[in-house]
Amino acid sequence: MENNNRHSWLNRFIEVVLQKASFVVTAAILLALASTYWIYQLEISTSRHNLVAAENPYQVRMLNFIKEFGAPEMPIFVISGGDPAQRRNMVDALTDRLEENPRFQGKTLGHMGPEELAEAILVQDLSQLSDLR
Repeated sequence: MENNNRHSWLNRFIEVVLQKASFVVTAAILLALASTYWIYQLEISTSRHNLVAAENPYQVRMLNFIKEFGAPEMPIFVISGGDPAQRRNMVDALTDRLEENPRFQGKTLGHMGPEELAEAILVQDLSQLSDLR
C-alpha cells in the first residue's frame, strides 16, 4: 500500500509538471537567476583568523598580539636522510633560495639549535614537537 502511495504521489507530480510545463520552466529559470545572484554575494576567505568570531576573548588577544608583533606564522622545514654534510648542503641551498624572496629576507634560520628552537616554540603548537622525536 505504501509503495502504491509513493507511486501515485510521483505520478501526480509528473502530471502537474507535464500539464504546467511553461510554469515549471519559468520557475526553474527564475530560481537559476536568483541563485546566480546569491552565489556572487558569498564571500570566500582562506584566512584561519576568520574562523572564530572577532568578539571571542581568545581571538581578541590573538589579533592584538598580531597587531603588535606581527603574524607568528613561519614555515619550518625538517631535513632528514643522507649524511650530515648532505643535510647541511640542503639546508644551505634552501636558506639561500628563501633569502632571495623579499618576504623571507633576513628572517631565515638555516639551522635549529636549542637557542633558535626556544623562539620557535613560543609561536608554534607544542603538540607538533612530539612528532619530531
